[in-house]
Amino acid sequence: AQLVGFSETELRQCLAAAGQPGHAGLEQLHAQAVRLLQSLSHAQQDDAKSLALLAERAVSIANSVVLQRGAQDAALPCCHGGGGVGVIASEQWGGFDLARRSGLEARLGLVHLVDLVRMDNGETELCVLNPFIDEAQAAEALQCATLVLLVANRVGQVVRCLEEARALCALLSKQIHLSSRVQHSQSQRRAIEREALSKADVLADSLTARRHYMELAPVSGGACTLSCERLHTRPRSVAGADGGGEYVFDPRFLIFEFTHNMLLREAQVVLLRRFLKAFYSGSSLCHQLIMGQGKTTVIAPLLSLIIADGAHLVVNVVPIHLLPSARGVLRDKLGTVERRPVYGMRFDRYTRVTHSLLARLGHTRRVRGVLLIDPTSLKSIMLKFIEGIATLEGEVPVVHANSSDLREEIVHRLQRLLGFRRKRRVSVGRTQERELRAESSVLAQMLSLFRGSVGLLDEVDVLLHPLRSELNWPHGDRNTINFAPLRWQLPFHLLDGVLYPATRKCTAAWHESPEALLLLGRLTSAMELGVREFAVQSTPHTVLLQRGFYCETLQPLLTRWALLWLR
Repeated sequence: AQLVGFSETELRQCLAAAGQPGHAGLEQLHAQAVRLLQSLSHAQQDDAKSLALLAERAVSIANSVVLQRGAQDAALPCCHGGGGVGVIASEQWGGFDLARRSGLEARLGLVHLVDLVRMDNGETELCVLNPFIDEAQAAEALQCATLVLLVANRVGQVVRCLEEARALCALLSKQIHLSSRVQHSQSQRRAIEREALSKADVLADSLTARRHYMELAPVSGGACTLSCERLHTRPRSVAGADGGGEYVFDPRFLIFEFTHNMLLREAQVVLLRRFLKAFYSGSSLCHQLIMGQGKTTVIAPLLSLIIADGAHLVVNVVPIHLLPSARGVLRDKLGTVERRPVYGMRFDRYTRVTHSLLARLGHTRRVRGVLLIDPTSLKSIMLKFIEGIATLEGEVPVVHANSSDLREEIVHRLQRLLGFRRKRRVSVGRTQERELRAESSVLAQMLSLFRGSVGLLDEVDVLLHPLRSELNWPHGDRNTINFAPLRWQLPFHLLDGVLYPATRKCTAAWHESPEALLLLGRLTSAMELGVREFAVQSTPHTVLLQRGFYCETLQPLLTRWALLWLR
């Protein structure tokens, strides 16, 4: 989108002729911006009046307790405890009105109506809260509440346009004042042109912004026939301004916009629908977003609001260094109109596992809250369960190939020679065994709960990094690894022979023996020959460039160097 009169060519012409006699290009642009500013101000005032009237009408209809004259004895539909139909007499009407005036019965406000707009059975719930209105009045009240959300959101958008229009007017006014006193160079005019064009484009984008989650529904017999299968909720509808049909939308998107005074971008709406489609189809989805596209402030909170329905636990996994900021954002986005709790959980190897931990997870799911956790704690739950099961079952004993005593003795001798030890069964006391069984049972139920939950992984490239995302717990007896310390002494000895020509240093204490010094000297000469023949690179460190040179020249010397260590 582009403002009329603020194209790149028009701005360049106006700035080039600024300050010349008889040319008022900048003044015309400034006057046009001022007219736009005035139109926006009038639109804001009109919308504010409409907003007040709509809010008053919605609350008035929702709280209306009117019994027509002569209808005191008429039968009125009313929802009682069993959901049946009763007869409300004039005494009951008067008692209900008196109880509401005294505070014993609730008086509905706009916040309650917003909650009902989100519900699939909002009209029915409203009739339960106020039995003196029928379904048609309840539908009208919720329709007015929906219009309140739409108009309030538009007022916020108009305010943002006003701020951008004022910034554009201030820039043009400043340039008009300066052009009458100072003649700008070409580079200065280009800078002013870029700034003015940027502000005009931002203002044009704000003026033409639209709600991308609204769709024109097909009409059949005057009723909306849009299926709810794709939305998995009851859509709301509003009549179009041109009378050409009804626009249907997901009310959860509208309430989120209203709560945080924003407009969802088209890319955000498309991505949200992709994630929801994957969730309802039972599949996973990974998507990459660059910084500033609303990954943490829009996508994750809105998905949490929609998916956390009391049957699915939403687990938001973020790196541990992002926990404070993610907690603040989620509580800000979910704790306003929706009033959703955000709980945290820290778990490690030494955390005591009790039934209260499982109860808190179940409570989070029931109240449609969000569990915020770091990946280390989530992996620790699994490892704690595995550790408990392994301790209860004990180590697996060594299975021998033959039961013959001679064959078994040979196997044992070979194991001792190679450094292997027979694995022993870990014995635990009865008290510890009961505690382990209780903890393992609770952990198994927690893992079962997690298997039925939905995970939102933020910074997934960090969480699933193949080198930095593993969590290892040592388990069992502390035994020396096989072939220790020979398994690392020989490689270090070979590295001494390779690196000595460059550093003239060795880690071995016996390298000053005549035979060792002679062999190191031959290795140094071989390395110098390799550098001259471009078979070895010495800068910035030693690098082998030709495998043939190593096999023919270096390998025999290193073999003798290894034999020297074996002696």
